[in-house]
Amino acid sequence: MALSNTKLAEAGAVCRDPEAAPAPPRRAVDRAVAVQFVQFCLVGAVSTALNEVFFNLFWAVGLSRDWSFVLAFSLAVTNGFFLNRAWTFRRSRARKMQRQYLMFFVVNLVGLGLSWVVMSLIGGWLLRIGWAAALAPQIQRLIHRPVSPERLAYSMGLLVATLPCAVWNFSANKLWTFQGTQGDGM
Repeated sequence: MALSNTKLAEAGAVCRDPEAAPAPPRRAVDRAVAVQFVQFCLVGAVSTALNEVFFNLFWAVGLSRDWSFVLAFSLAVTNGFFLNRAWTFRRSRARKMQRQYLMFFVVNLVGLGLSWVVMSLIGGWLLRIGWAAALAPQIQRLIHRPVSPERLAYSMGLLVATLPCAVWNFSANKLWTFQGTQGDGM
């Protein structure tokens, strides 16, 4: 009578066929994905900070709001790719970097669109209801620098856009760009 792989594993027998090996317990998979998501979010926090800094820097030196947004986002995405490839999805480094970067960039272009829509809607809404204009003097007193209500509104919109963009980017990059990198956790 033949024993199933599960029975062999329970009996302490070694399973020689990795394809037939039992899957890791669901809890271990969930934990590995959670660790990856936290790592992805930490990289995202660094990239978000760079995005905000470059967005405001480019806008301050005279680029339009939209060009400032696109350039800052592109720099933040490039930073995120290299950090995620080195840390969050490090098992994927055996694959061609140029192809992964292109895939990562495509995923982030969708994220760019999502982020731009959320930034524009929230920023415009904060301006329309007068909240940005009311908050700007408070921020000015706090940082001792002039604060434009428009810049404040769109910067806050950009921060709000971070969550839906992070969920989209993590899911799409895990399932497509860096597929097969389960358990890359710390």
